[in-house]
Amino acid sequence: MTLSNLISGLQNINAMRILIMIIIVLLGHSFVFAQDSPPESKEIQDLKNRIQVLENQKENLDKQADILQQNFDLKTRELNSQFTAYKLEVEKSTRLVYFILGALGLLTAGAFIAIILHFRKFIQKQAEAFATSKVSIALDTIVEDKKAEIIALINNQSIENRIKEKSRILALVESEEDQKQLQNFFDNTGFKNIKFEKSDQYKQPGKKIELIIFVDQRNTKNRHDLFREYIQRLEDKETLFIFYGPHFKVDKTDKLNFTNSKYTFYSQIINSLTYKEITKKN
Repeated sequence: MTLSNLISGLQNINAMRILIMIIIVLLGHSFVFAQDSPPESKEIQDLKNRIQVLENQKENLDKQADILQQNFDLKTRELNSQFTAYKLEVEKSTRLVYFILGALGLLTAGAFIAIILHFRKFIQKQAEAFATSKVSIALDTIVEDKKAEIIALINNQSIENRIKEKSRILALVESEEDQKQLQNFFDNTGFKNIKFEKSDQYKQPGKKIELIIFVDQRNTKNRHDLFREYIQRLEDKETLFIFYGPHFKVDKTDKLNFTNSKYTFYSQIINSLTYKEITKKN
């Protein structure tokens, strides 16, 4: 063993001794401190006892609260079950009452309607009989008083139908559009013998043409000159004329009528040809 090793071993032994002495001193101080600490006072002990009592009471209250909550939940479930059962029973009873009321209502309404229909038929028959007698008397009186007017009306209707069937009409138009519009008008009103021309020059109309219609919705001067030429050349003929347009100046003649409205166009045609029909008979 060398000197350095010996010195190192002595140092380790001394270190161990110092550590053991420190531990012994610390233990001694702890024992002395424990011996010197005073005992708990009575007030502290009473306070601890009260705290323990309160903790015990709190625990008991918690247990009682749990028991009450359980009882409350149980009662709530029982009440819900009872309420559901009562509700179903009330709904059944209500449906039965509604069914009974509905059946009674249908029976009552059916009886009431049957009574109304019966009286309605009775009243209707009486009213028809009364109205028939009164109308018959009134018609006899009217026919006797207005006999001449009725005969004239029948004759006028016959004349109008004859005009639509047999009168020959020439329409001088400016465009295809004008011709289509007039063709639709004549088809809808029942005129049969209609001829259309779009020439810008005078053409001698057929001998059987009874009415010439000048159509000029655009107020064209050249067309007006053409229309005047027709009127002048046919002045001595029996041909009648109607100008269908907004404006036309011409020397006064009894053979020309004017219209600027589709609502009066029909009546002007009928009036002109009716006049011609009457003058033929005279």
